[in-house]
Amino acid sequence: MIDLACSFDPEEAVPAVGIIVLQVDETLETEIRRMAPDMPDALYTSRIPSAPTVTPENLAGMEDDLTSAAALLPPIRFGAVGYACTSATSVIGSDKVDRLIRAGCDAAAVTNPIRAVAAYAAVLGVSRFALVSPYTEDVVSPLRTAFAGEGVETPVFGSFGVAEEHLVARISCASVVEAGMRLGASENVDAVFLSCTNLRTLDAAKIIENRLQKPVISSNSALAWHLQKLSFDQKALNKYIKTDGCIRFDFWVLKSSKAACLLPCNKNDETSRYKKELGVWTVYVERSIIRRIPARSEEL
Repeated sequence: MIDLACSFDPEEAVPAVGIIVLQVDETLETEIRRMAPDMPDALYTSRIPSAPTVTPENLAGMEDDLTSAAALLPPIRFGAVGYACTSATSVIGSDKVDRLIRAGCDAAAVTNPIRAVAAYAAVLGVSRFALVSPYTEDVVSPLRTAFAGEGVETPVFGSFGVAEEHLVARISCASVVEAGMRLGASENVDAVFLSCTNLRTLDAAKIIENRLQKPVISSNSALAWHLQKLSFDQKALNKYIKTDGCIRFDFWVLKSSKAACLLPCNKNDETSRYKKELGVWTVYVERSIIRRIPARSEEL
């Protein structure tokens, strides 16, 4: 055998992201890559055993496997780890999900679709959702309760009444659009939420949003956004800008020669005035859209 020399690259400037995906989920990984093609390369997934039929009992049963599923992620430090099940989180509880995941891996932050939607709603300034769920009423009820606990109301809600996961993954885009339009048209709501990581929502959400002119959030879009937000602290993001010249996420980036800060994208006048008064270099990145940063090395 010939002994060969090798060198080692430094650790990634961008923190790793981990996602615990249900065994039966056929949708989340594809949609996250489509929504956020520039998600950090250090994106790792683990699978958790899950039943083919969704019931409150089956959802609660995943509590026993969360820590072992988290332990199957690589033994590295994660900027954020997400549990990709909206309904199970509502049954098990966000805080317990957080503790169980941290018991299995080293994560700076832990999230799930319920936490992510609540955080995204706060950024958008909305709090009353039309809820579209694929599941049966006994699954939808604890979900509504969990959202209410996060300050998100769902006064209008509906379900396809499908309990079999392999069918949930095959609900048509047209059906999701029709449901979102029907529920989201209510004057009692200011946004639409498409629940379930296994429900194909990416194409439907764009159509509904364009027609209703209301924000449309899905379990997958909220989780992808929150994982990115949590995993990028200011120091790591600034280093990433320097080395890559591209920024990709839902933040205002305000940078001067002395300081940098991140503000959520909300497009309101107050933020616009704040930008102007600071007199610093500003870049706005829309959801899932990449804008190149001009070469301004003197400000880096």
